[in-house]
Amino acid sequence: MLKKDFGLEYEINKDLEFKNSSGTKNNYYSENNSAKEILNFFPEHSSIEALKEEITNLIKLR
Repeated sequence: MLKKDFGLEYEINKDLEFKNSSGTKNNYYSENNSAKEILNFFPEHSSIEALKEEITNLIKLR
C-alpha cells in the first residue's frame, strides 16, 4: 500500500533485535472484542484504511 498508493520506498530489516520488557509480541493490537459485544461498536475503518487516510491527510499538509 505504501509504495502503490503513495510512491513511498521502504525497507524491512528482519535482522533487527528488539528488547521488550513485557516480552515478545506477535500482534500489536488488542484482541479484546468486548466493545463490540457490550456496546454494539463496529469500527468504521479497518486499520489499513485508517493508515491510508492519515497518510493522505499528512501529505495534504505539506
